[in-house]
Amino acid sequence: MYYLFLPLIAVYYFYLWSRLANKPRWRLFGTACLIASLLFQTGFMIEMLKKQSFLSDRGRIVTAIQAKDYRLLAERRSWAIY
Repeated sequence: MYYLFLPLIAVYYFYLWSRLANKPRWRLFGTACLIASLLFQTGFMIEMLKKQSFLSDRGRIVTAIQAKDYRLLAERRSWAIY
């Protein structure tokens, strides 16, 4: 649903911001929001690279690919069709 409605929501969001973009205070607020978002996402990415990177467990991934055995990484859901 996210991918389906994202373009519609984005167009509406840009429409709302375009009405406020002519006012200097709202332009400053929008710039501050974008900078804060960029800083947060960068910090979050750096933090998650240490904890949940798929490269941190590269050895098991390579072994599973070479052995062609998906069970070396994890079991699939019980209802999944292999």
